[in-house]
Amino acid sequence: MGFRIAVGLAPLCGVLFSACAFLSWPGSLPPRACPRTVVKVVYIDASGTIPDPFAERYTITPDEIRFERTGDVDGPVNRGVWVIEASPEPVRELFDELGTVNCRQIRPIFPAGWPDMAPIGGGSRSYIIEGEDGTVFELRFAEGVTYRNAQAITDPIREFLAAFELPPEARGPYLDP
Repeated sequence: MGFRIAVGLAPLCGVLFSACAFLSWPGSLPPRACPRTVVKVVYIDASGTIPDPFAERYTITPDEIRFERTGDVDGPVNRGVWVIEASPEPVRELFDELGTVNCRQIRPIFPAGWPDMAPIGGGSRSYIIEGEDGTVFELRFAEGVTYRNAQAITDPIREFLAAFELPPEARGPYLDP
């Protein structure tokens, strides 16, 4: 009889685990408000499990743009941290625009069967907005996951980052052979 109970509970445990994984994903909880007074924006682009994987992180504050690329210590990834002095006006404009976004309208769209059937090994992109009051709002795009109305956050950040150049030594993700 104990065996039957254990077998009977197995599907329940799987459902509970799936629910916990789902609820830990940014945007899967009830919609939250965006920070109104933005003090920091972080954009992370991770390559996934390709040969010689790497991650790039941009941290934008009123004073600087910090670009960090990480990867395997023994691999050919051009790792390092580069700091670029930020022009105050474009940063203020970005922060002001993000401070007007209604994050309660942003909803995740998960692929069929997610999280149990989520693809493994693909890259991901994260957009993180931090407020003066400690409020944090994050969008994490993994393989197959998208968001409805996310362009109000993603477009201004991508446009901002496209408008400046990295230092020459930081431009390529891999070292020259």
